[in-house]
Amino acid sequence: MSQPNYCIIDPGSLPRKLSKEHGRYADMGARLLKRCLPDFKYDICSPAKGDVLPKPSAYDGYLIMGSEHGVNDQIPWILPLMTFIIETFRRQLPLVGICFGHQAIAKALGGKVAKCGWIVGVEAYRDPESGDYLKSIVYHQDQIVALPSCAQIEWTSKRCINAALSYSASPCWTIQSHPEFSPKFSWDLFENTRHEPLTDAQCDQAKKEVEGFEPDLRPVEARIRETFQM
Repeated sequence: MSQPNYCIIDPGSLPRKLSKEHGRYADMGARLLKRCLPDFKYDICSPAKGDVLPKPSAYDGYLIMGSEHGVNDQIPWILPLMTFIIETFRRQLPLVGICFGHQAIAKALGGKVAKCGWIVGVEAYRDPESGDYLKSIVYHQDQIVALPSCAQIEWTSKRCINAALSYSASPCWTIQSHPEFSPKFSWDLFENTRHEPLTDAQCDQAKKEVEGFEPDLRPVEARIRETFQM
C-alpha cells in the first residue's frame, strides 16, 4: 500500500533569525503531522512566495498553516486560495486549518472574519459538550465572527467563541490556536514582535504564560488524525 501524500500550504514567512532556529511554519506543520499520523509523504506550497496552488486532486489531504497576513487582506493569492478551499471541500478531501487556515476555510465557506483585538499567550478553550478544557498557545487579532452554515463549534472561549470547528459536509477540522508552536518558539516570537505589533505589556504577559508551559495536545492530535483518516 502506497504512502498517503499530503500538501502543507504555508501562506506566511518568518524572520530569518526565527526560521534559522525553529524552521518555517511548514516545518512546524510537518512535525505536528508526524505526531498525528503514520508514515506519509508531503510537499510544501507557499502561495505568499509565488507558488501556484495545486489542483485539489493532486494530494490526499491538506494542512493550511498560520500567517502574518489576514484573510481579509487585499493580496493577489488570497482569492485563489479561497477558490482552492471551496473545491477541496467540495471534493471531500481531508482539510485541516490552523489560525490563518482556520479563518480562511471559514471565510471561503461563507463565514465572516474580523479584527477583535490581540489575543496572545496561552488560552483555555472549553468543549461545550463535555466541559473539558484545552490550553493552547495563541497569537491572533482576527477571528471568526460568523460561522458557515455547515460548521459546528468544538472548542470555545470567552475571548474567542469560534475557537475550533468541524464541518458536517466534508472531512474538515480547524483551530484558531497554534498546536504546532513550541513554548520556546512562542517566547522568541513574542519577543521578536515586541512594539510591532505587541505592546510591552502584551509581550511580557504572553512570555510569562508560555514559560514552563507544557501543552497537552492529545485532543488536537486525535482530531487531526481522525480528519486525515476519514
